[in-house]
Amino acid sequence: MDKLINQENNIDKEIMELRRGPWTVEEDLVLMNYISHHGEGRWNSLSRCAGLKRTGKSCRLRWLNYLRPDVRHGNITLEEQLLILQLHSRWGNRWSKIAQHLPGRTDNEIKNYWRTRVQKHAKQLKCDVNSKQFQDTLQIMELRRGPWTVEEDFILMNYISHHGEGRWNSLSRCAGLKRTGKSCRLRWLNYLRPNIRHGNITLEEQLLILQLHFRWGNRWSKIAEHLPGRTDNEIKNYWRTRVQKHAKQLKCDVNSKQFKDTLRYLWIPRLVERIEASKISNNNCINEAQRSVTSTSVTLENSSVATSSENSNQDYNQVNQSDENNNNLDLKRGSWTVEEDFTLMNHIALHGEGRWNSLARSAGLKRTGKSCRLRWLNYLRPDVRRGNITLEEQLLILQLHSRWGNRWSKIAQYLPGRTDNEIKNYWRTRVQKQAKQLKCDVNSKEFKDTLHYLWIPRLVERIQASSNSNSNNQG
Repeated sequence: MDKLINQENNIDKEIMELRRGPWTVEEDLVLMNYISHHGEGRWNSLSRCAGLKRTGKSCRLRWLNYLRPDVRHGNITLEEQLLILQLHSRWGNRWSKIAQHLPGRTDNEIKNYWRTRVQKHAKQLKCDVNSKQFQDTLQIMELRRGPWTVEEDFILMNYISHHGEGRWNSLSRCAGLKRTGKSCRLRWLNYLRPNIRHGNITLEEQLLILQLHFRWGNRWSKIAEHLPGRTDNEIKNYWRTRVQKHAKQLKCDVNSKQFKDTLRYLWIPRLVERIEASKISNNNCINEAQRSVTSTSVTLENSSVATSSENSNQDYNQVNQSDENNNNLDLKRGSWTVEEDFTLMNHIALHGEGRWNSLARSAGLKRTGKSCRLRWLNYLRPDVRRGNITLEEQLLILQLHSRWGNRWSKIAQYLPGRTDNEIKNYWRTRVQKQAKQLKCDVNSKEFKDTLHYLWIPRLVERIQASSNSNSNNQG
C-alpha cells in the first residue's frame, strides 16, 4: 500500500515538474535534433529520452504542427482557401483527408480556418453553412481579385494561343481561371497581347493623340486604331494624367476654348519642335557613324592590299572571331519583356526544359542559355513563391542553417516556392550584414550564440505577436 502511495506521489511530482505554456527556442532545437537522429517513435518515451520536461502529447503536437520540415507556416493563402472550400463541399469535415491535398498544412490548421473564417461568415449572413444561399456566396468568394500572378498570365496566354479569344465568360471557366470574364478580357487586351507596345508614349504618339482628340473627342478605342500596339485604356490614362492635369494647373476646363487654344497654339507646336530636334540629332549621329565606318573601311582596305599574302591565316581567324562577336552582340541583355517571358513559358510547357543553350535557340530567343535558365527557375516557374521572406521562413532558414550550413539547395527543399538563390541572398544581405555590424565572423561562436539566444527568440516573439493580432482581428 505504501509503495502504491509512493508511486502515485512520484507520478504527481513528475506531472508537476512538466512545463506548460509556449515552447522556447532551446526546446524546439532539442526536439528537432533528437528526431533528426532517432526518428519519431513513441512520444511519451521520446520526451523522456530527449530530456524534455514536456508531455508526450505536447511533443507530438509541437512537432506535427510547427517543427516538421514540410510544415508550411504563415497565413492560409487565397489558393489554399479556394481549395479548402472546394474539398469541403465534397468531403465535409474530414479535415485529415482535406489536408492531404494541401502540402505542408495540418488537419488542425484547416479545421481552425474553417471555424474561425467560414463559419463566422455564415453567422454574419445568418444562414446555415450547408445551405444553398451560403454555397452561392462561396462561389462568388472563389473568384480572385487583385493583381494577376505570373501563373495566371501563363494559363491565359497558353489557352488563347491554342483556342483563340472567344467569349470571355466561358473562356475563364474553360481555362480554369478563378477570374471574371471581364478581368480576363482586360488583362489580355491591355497587357498580354503579343502586339502590345510597352513603354512610355513617344512624342509622335502624343502629337497624334492630341490631333485625333480634336476630331473624335473621348472615343479612345477609335483613337487607338491609329496607334498600333497601344490600347484605348493606355491612351485614356495618358489623357487624364497628362492633359487633364495640365488643364487643372491652368485652372480651366479641359473642354473650354481657352484650353483648346493652348493645345493648338502652344502645346502642339512645342511637340513638333521637339520631334524635329530629335530627328536632326538622330541624323547627325547616323552621319557621324557612317563617316567613321567609311574611313575605317578605307584604312583596312589599304592595309589589307599591302599585307594580303602575309596575314591570310590571321584574316581568316579574325573573320571567325568577328562572326562570334556578332552573334554575341545579337544576344539581348537587361530586363526581360512580357513577350520573351511568354515565349519561354510556352516553349517549356510544350517541350519541357531540356538543355538551356539549345532551348534558347529552339525557342527563338536572343538570350543566353544561362539567362533562360535563371529566368525560368527564379521567376517564371509556376511554383515560385514571390514577395518578402516571411518571419516564419526567416526562423526556419536560421534553424536549418545551424544544421546544414551553406547548403542552400537543401534548405530550399523545406521552403516550398523559394529558390536556393533567394535564400542565399537573404543570408548574405541580412545575416552577414548583421555580423559585420557586430564586427564578428558569421561562423564564429559569438555570432552563433547571438543568433540562438537573441535573434531567434525575437523572431519567435514577433511571430506569436503577429498570430495573436490576426486571431484578434478574426475574432
